[in-house]
Amino acid sequence: MALLLRQFLLLLICLPVNIIQADDSSVKQILIIKSADNQYYQKTLQVLMQEHSELNFHVLSLQQIQKEPAQIEQSHLVITLGIKAATFAIKHNWDIPKIHAYITRRQFQNVVHEYSNSTAVLLNQPLERHLRLIKILTSVNSIGIINQKPRQLSAQEKFTLQQLKLELKQYHIEPNASPLPALRRLLRENQVLLAQADARIYNRNTLKGILLTAYRRNIPMISYSPAHVKAGALASVYSSPVDIGKHVSELLEKKLHDTETRSAQYQYARYFTVATNIKVALSLGIKLPTHSRIIEFINQGLVLQQLDNL
Repeated sequence: MALLLRQFLLLLICLPVNIIQADDSSVKQILIIKSADNQYYQKTLQVLMQEHSELNFHVLSLQQIQKEPAQIEQSHLVITLGIKAATFAIKHNWDIPKIHAYITRRQFQNVVHEYSNSTAVLLNQPLERHLRLIKILTSVNSIGIINQKPRQLSAQEKFTLQQLKLELKQYHIEPNASPLPALRRLLRENQVLLAQADARIYNRNTLKGILLTAYRRNIPMISYSPAHVKAGALASVYSSPVDIGKHVSELLEKKLHDTETRSAQYQYARYFTVATNIKVALSLGIKLPTHSRIIEFINQGLVLQQLDNL
């Protein structure tokens, strides 16, 4: 009897351990690599963890993962925040599914696009969103942008311009050249300045001069950055850390249930936010629609691009 009792107690002790080990092995291990520590990444992480409380998230800084690169191999999926983290993760393992956030289209083309099983959520906004924002805020028909090399418009972008009865003119500048000469020409020939995400053109050294020059000519600037709106731009459309977190959360859900290896692809952030400057609007004689109306109009007929191969 004593022997049977000891065997029974031993079974009771061992049984919970076995169950726990089985449960742990079934939990998906998600590695998140941050290029740096900042509030934007933290807000995105909060959304991810709230949406997927059933997953085991392991968050490491770039410095930490550089000391423990084997952590990548032990994960079911890797999420990177920022181009430095994306570059490190890609070079250390090609096979594990990856989601890259907080990178631009240019960075995707230069670093990510040649690697399989990677999906990027871009910081850039599709041109169509900017065009529809301009259309609902103003009655203009001519828009100017400044860039460093000609931008080939897609069929969808050309269709949107035609649909909205807008003309888009491009003004090119040489690398490291001042944008002001091109800006003055743009302002003479157009009714709106559309700022595209390019830190070589729009930065702390040039932004004040660009905004002041446009303001003196009563030409509104539409931007990709809410910081520019605070500084004097009329409006911007952008994806906030929460917007990015929601999109990455949906991609994570899909990738965990899709085991097929695919070529690298990018997606524009599915969710976005609009910022407006009421004082600038008043000075330009522009009556702003309600925020909900602006969002509704931008979403109407908007087709987001998702390219498998560039």
